[in-house]
Amino acid sequence: MSATSRSSFEPAWVSSERFADFLEAANEDPGGARALYEWNASISAALFEVIHHVEVLVRNAIIESLNTVPLSDIEVPGTPWVQQAAQIEEVKGRLKKSGKEVSVHRIVAGVTFGFWATMFDTEFESLWRASLRLAFKYSPGDRKSVGGVMQNVNVLRNLIAHHGSLLKIDPEIEFEKLAQLAGWVDPEAEKWIRGLERVSEIAARRPFPPSRNVVIVAAEKAWPLYSKVNAYICPHDRTFQSIEYLGFYADYEVKSVFAKVLRRLPLVTFSKAEGKALAHSPNANDKELSKIIGTALANGWSPGTYQVFVLSPQKDGASKLLTQPIVHEKRGRGSAFVRNKRYFSLGSLLSATNTQHL
Repeated sequence: MSATSRSSFEPAWVSSERFADFLEAANEDPGGARALYEWNASISAALFEVIHHVEVLVRNAIIESLNTVPLSDIEVPGTPWVQQAAQIEEVKGRLKKSGKEVSVHRIVAGVTFGFWATMFDTEFESLWRASLRLAFKYSPGDRKSVGGVMQNVNVLRNLIAHHGSLLKIDPEIEFEKLAQLAGWVDPEAEKWIRGLERVSEIAARRPFPPSRNVVIVAAEKAWPLYSKVNAYICPHDRTFQSIEYLGFYADYEVKSVFAKVLRRLPLVTFSKAEGKALAHSPNANDKELSKIIGTALANGWSPGTYQVFVLSPQKDGASKLLTQPIVHEKRGRGSAFVRNKRYFSLGSLLSATNTQHL
């Protein structure tokens, strides 16, 4: 067999349960499912390369910030090291069992990323104010924003480590979160990571794009905002798969416009100061974002960190329009058609007049 030839692929090597997601995404084509499965491994590797750099950067920055409190030879100070003592003891036990000296460096390297992520829980607010905030000098400045991204990275890291499917996330958006987290520690580190990443290139090579390319979101507040600034905003830690269009469910109906997603910004600081700074930028996208921030704050959104979808206007040619909304006839508690978000193919939505058709 030549070096370039490829052997046949047996789905049993993967397990039918694991392979089912890839078959569904490839329209039940086994060859396409194999291609998606191989792509999934490649995009996972590219993301994990970035996680590698970000994790080392972040944990070292955290340790440096905690060094504002004196260190002992084998214990790192700060309440997480007391309240999460079980994991510390587990690392110590592994080191002793392998005959290695117990040291600060080895403990730091041995604890999980989840250990660092939990340092940003509510119970550690005082620690954030005293020292942890120093690790993220370029962040929005609040523990909740940093903690949300840290937890998001931890979930992604675990998904990749357990060889899970990434078909229902947007790899490029996950990369953006990682890059911006690095930038919150040091903007030069973010530039370095952006210069070496392979996520964008591999993401573009996905063999089968998602067939359900429209997300419908619950939109009691979001629909009025879209009519003002052609955008959708939501919590920054909400995960979406790759999509082309976004639609709105409100008032017992799916609204008659499916807006094209022009840009997705996963971590945007909503504050008057940020809005003002963006308004003075010569960049048209920055000015547009300034208007979105200002309008949202004026209409009841609280300051904080959000995810922003910049959308095509309703009457823009890029948007897809229905002649009438898709009516949802069910009423009563628990009968909402969309409570958070749901995915559909554009074709199914364009041919429906009632949610029973979907």
